[in-house]
Amino acid sequence: SMLRELRRRKIRVRSLLLSRHSPQLFVRDALTAGAAGYALKDQSLSEIIDAIRDVAAGRAYFAPGIPVPDSIVNERAGGVPVEEQT
Repeated sequence: SMLRELRRRKIRVRSLLLSRHSPQLFVRDALTAGAAGYALKDQSLSEIIDAIRDVAAGRAYFAPGIPVPDSIVNERAGGVPVEEQT
C-alpha cells in the first residue's frame, strides 16, 4: 500500500484512512501501515472534518465503534495509547 511504501522510505506523513470497512483486521492493517486515524465513509461530513483536524494536530482518530486493540500504541499520535484518546 501507499502508506507502507512511504514508511519504508522513511517519509513521515500524517494519514487518515477513510474506509467503508470497520472490522478489526482492517484497523490493525491501517495502523501497521502507518495510519494515524481511521474514519468511516458513512460518518457525517462534520465528523470527517473533525477527524482530519485531529490527525493534522497530531492526535489519533478512530470513528466511534471502531474496534481498536488495547495493545496498539499509535506512534503517529505521539506514543499515546489509543484507548486514552477520545
